[in-house]
Amino acid sequence: MAKEIKQGSLIFLAAVLLYGCFAAQQKYFPGMHMDIPSIHLILEFFSIFISFSIALQGLTFYNPYAPYRIIVLSSVFFAVGVLDFLHVLTYEGLPLLSVHFSELSIYFTLISRLLEAGMLSILFFVPEKKRNYRELKQSSFTLILLIVILVIVFVFTYSPAFPSLYHDGSPTLFKYTAELFYFISHLMIVILGFIYYRKIKRIEALQLCISAFFLCLSSLAFTPFGKVHAGANFTAHILKIAGYIYYFKIVYSILSKQPYEKLKGLSNNYSRLLNSVVEGIFGLDSDGKVMFINESACRMLGFREDELIGRQIYLYIHHQSTSGMSRFGTSSRDGENRFFIDELFWRKDGTCFPVEFFTRPLYEKEEIIGTVVTFLDVTEKRNFEELLTEQVQLEYELEIAATVQENFLSAVKPLSKKYSLGVLSTPFKKLSGDFYNYIEKQDGLMISIADVCGKGVPAAIQMTMMKFAMEMHTEPNTILEKINHFFAKYNSDLTFITMFIGYYDEKTSLFTYSSAGHEPGLLYRARSRTFMELTTKNPLLGIDSEIIYKCNSVQLEDGDILILYTDGIIEKRKNVIDSNEILRECLMEIDLSMSAQNITHQLYQYIEKYHNGDAEDDQTLLVLKIED
Repeated sequence: MAKEIKQGSLIFLAAVLLYGCFAAQQKYFPGMHMDIPSIHLILEFFSIFISFSIALQGLTFYNPYAPYRIIVLSSVFFAVGVLDFLHVLTYEGLPLLSVHFSELSIYFTLISRLLEAGMLSILFFVPEKKRNYRELKQSSFTLILLIVILVIVFVFTYSPAFPSLYHDGSPTLFKYTAELFYFISHLMIVILGFIYYRKIKRIEALQLCISAFFLCLSSLAFTPFGKVHAGANFTAHILKIAGYIYYFKIVYSILSKQPYEKLKGLSNNYSRLLNSVVEGIFGLDSDGKVMFINESACRMLGFREDELIGRQIYLYIHHQSTSGMSRFGTSSRDGENRFFIDELFWRKDGTCFPVEFFTRPLYEKEEIIGTVVTFLDVTEKRNFEELLTEQVQLEYELEIAATVQENFLSAVKPLSKKYSLGVLSTPFKKLSGDFYNYIEKQDGLMISIADVCGKGVPAAIQMTMMKFAMEMHTEPNTILEKINHFFAKYNSDLTFITMFIGYYDEKTSLFTYSSAGHEPGLLYRARSRTFMELTTKNPLLGIDSEIIYKCNSVQLEDGDILILYTDGIIEKRKNVIDSNEILRECLMEIDLSMSAQNITHQLYQYIEKYHNGDAEDDQTLLVLKIED
């Protein structure tokens, strides 16, 4: 708004300044020579040029959906241009022809201005429902041409009978009346334009207001003049040209600029929509050449848009079926939608990737003009399918391992009257990495507990080897050495085992044990009500096949209780240092006259409260009680 008002103000000031210059020249320098007819001719032809430019826009940008007001306005300015041109040809002082009729010439310009004012009044003030010009929009230029021809014939035929416009150098009443009509018509348009602008806030309404304002001023300036050299005459022409320029801007904005900006906006919206999808999309014409392609397609293929537009894309992405024929054009030939899987597209760098794509016919006015291809890189989908297959295989292995483990970790059977054994093992997930075993031998009992790094079938196999070694030997350190030698030689460097194993000799009550990096055994002495940790500080199994494992022994007495456990029993997330203090505290609160299995369950209940249901690993307890 500010820009339009500023421009209008500058034009108005220039017109006033020009008028002042002419007035000063006539008053103070009457003898100064100025080529007045030439300047008048330039102004008239400039006005005619703008009038025909407005009309030409209506013809050039005409479409059935264009506003009928603008089309009719354009055709009116065609008539204005023709009549002003006749004004130039017949005006005294501008002798382009041999005819010199001053009154006739002024009538031509007066009629052109009255025709413009009258048509604008009808267009803007008569309610739309009372007009029938919508149906006449297509023939408006033809009708105006007929009107112009009739006006020209009428003026040339009956001009001698027309009332005089000037008498003794002054305007007549008829001249005043005509200019008053012109002034009032454009003054009303000024008011209407301002109301429209306040209501709809469109720049065209403001331009209409400014244009009508300049034409109002031109009417005031045109009223008194009768000679070419009059200063008011030149001022009137400047204001008239300014008003016509604003009409030109209105027609240009509505017929050319706005449709272009709307089309550009729609194009940008379609581009944003096309580029917002993850799928690659491109359109092909009937020759297989790319008409459009979105950013996702360019990104996946590694090409720039300009490298593919107008080119046969199958030559670049090297897409061929097993028969060697491109499948892109099939939908454009028969109009069918198709879906293809297990296909490859090739990138600019020569690498390929798996795709799935649709081909659909592209229509224009119910006629197939090409094909739209929508494709998706299914590399991640394929990888996911492979992972899913691996997951199914892993689940199968876990089922096998769980079955094997279940057979290994069977319930405790009744043992000798001299001792009892209790076991409880809870896996953190589906399959436990903890291992426990006991074997009754001729003279005593072999017990063990282990924590295997890794799960699944390999862990189950490791458990098998540990069980086999326990059955073949009775010395705890020898068993550890055999297991260590095997795992260090055949297993991965990332695999290791912690294990505690001991043998209780029923005749001598001697418990011989050895530990390979496992949690220390916790021995409760019933007679002294004290605790003792059993460990040998040997390294983990599976690190070095030549390690010699040491063993220790301790004499067990009636009522003694040995607790073996895995790290999941005592580990807690917030603990900086893990200790078996919780086991000591719990054991002191339990009725120790119960069987080993009942003691085990009581201990685990305390352990569950200790972890508050937030265990972080497999949990296994093995309790050996020497009966009284």
